[in-house]
Amino acid sequence: MPTLANQALAAIDRANFHFTRLQMAQTPADDPQRTTPELIAERTAAGVDEDSLDALPTRSTRLEPGRHSMPEVSTLCERLSGELTAMLAPWRSSSVEDAESFSDRLAALHAEP
Repeated sequence: MPTLANQALAAIDRANFHFTRLQMAQTPADDPQRTTPELIAERTAAGVDEDSLDALPTRSTRLEPGRHSMPEVSTLCERLSGELTAMLAPWRSSSVEDAESFSDRLAALHAEP
């Protein structure tokens, strides 16, 4: 159980970084004159080794208020899904009462396009 808990904590860090990356992608899309930090130090600190999505913020565009086009966003969502699954692992392996509810919620997220 301690190993799963540590893996879940690391997954939280990675998920938080991916959410930050999504937020950062919205900024230049809404204001193209505004510069966006590269987040390399944050990515490294979160334990995300691959850098294939580093340019996501610079390639994002605003379609209309509240709607953005973000190349590779589906890849980022897949990574988030994996992190959420890792975060649930300790709950699933124990007899925590809410584990099934969280698993059901994650399954519903997987069902969404």
